[in-house]
Amino acid sequence: MMIDLSRDINLLTKFSIFSKFPLDHLEHLLNCCGAYYKSYEKNEIIYFQGDDINFLCIIISGSISIEKIDIFGNNTYMLDFYSGNFFGEQMILDTPSISPYTYKCSTKCKILCLPFHKKYSTNNCKNTCDCRLLFRENLLNQIAENNLLFINKLEVLSKKNIREKIMTFLINESEKCNSNKVQIPFSKSKFADYLGVNRSALMRVLSNMKNDGLIELNNKTFTILK
Repeated sequence: MMIDLSRDINLLTKFSIFSKFPLDHLEHLLNCCGAYYKSYEKNEIIYFQGDDINFLCIIISGSISIEKIDIFGNNTYMLDFYSGNFFGEQMILDTPSISPYTYKCSTKCKILCLPFHKKYSTNNCKNTCDCRLLFRENLLNQIAENNLLFINKLEVLSKKNIREKIMTFLINESEKCNSNKVQIPFSKSKFADYLGVNRSALMRVLSNMKNDGLIELNNKTFTILK
């Protein structure tokens, strides 16, 4: 699906990966790298773990579930990416262009695909042009933010019991939004998968935490009380 720059350019500049881009630079970058849209249905796979990566994916709408299969064949849910997030950066950096995870659509998704022909180089544009240098700087900043999401997940999983896992997750989220009110972006079942626990056990612990005056809970909104 072709990009209508006159319609979409203002939307794209709201994404962190395109922040500080003059409109003419962004238009040049998208045209040069051969950008296009792809639409996916819920549960459709964009990349399987181990697939060759042939385009950088920027999520325009919808959400992407990231999963990892271990050496024993167990499929583990890692986290979700949402509008403005990206994946597939291995094809641009100096690393093997192999997908480390399976990326599956949690909902219907619209993806901006940036193929960057010939490994971040095309015949139309040199690697040293201003738009590419700015994009690479933004990309590295966003990779650091993506890595923080995985670090937070590891911190949660390192806790000894479900209550500690929940509180660690909620505190991390509250620090991001600078509020004691936290809205989780997924269902209770997916929250249980994120924590690596059984859903019924999660609901039991949440009820106990509410009774103990640690949290208030209204659907997907948590309020940390202590």
